[in-house]
Amino acid sequence: MAKKNGKFDRSAVLAGFPPTQSRMLDYLEDGQAHNATTLMRCLWDDMGARSNIGAHLTFLRQKVRAVGWDIITERHESGTYYRLIKKQPASPAIS
Repeated sequence: MAKKNGKFDRSAVLAGFPPTQSRMLDYLEDGQAHNATTLMRCLWDDMGARSNIGAHLTFLRQKVRAVGWDIITERHESGTYYRLIKKQPASPAIS
């Protein structure tokens, strides 16, 4: 499981993660919203394109969704932010 005392347990998903995704998860694990500028710090060089962030987030989303977590996108007047959250269990269907 990826839950340890109600917090994200990275050991459940990090096997074989590239360093960039590992650094991005370091930021996202705190549950706070982080903008692309913050996540750009995770790239190896300053010349990395902002679109690289999206590719890395797509990879991370696949891994964390498999263990009951998700990375959501929040749009605000001040920009776009990303946050790691625990997925809510689906409500039972009402017959």
